[in-house]
Amino acid sequence: MATITIPVTDDLYRRMEHFSWVKWSEVARHSLRKRKIFEKYLKHSLTKKHRKSVKLPLATNL
Repeated sequence: MATITIPVTDDLYRRMEHFSWVKWSEVARHSLRKRKIFEKYLKHSLTKKHRKSVKLPLATNL
């Protein structure tokens, strides 16, 4: 399995420290998996014309 590093702000890091029991890597994996499923759904559900106007939000509020 590959490893990635995700930079977070100091404020977010301090808030994450309050939840030391949370496995943050598992949270990130789950979120990425959901994003992949959602993008696959959009790809197969929308027409090419409509797909161009859909912009997916960035995951900035982790």
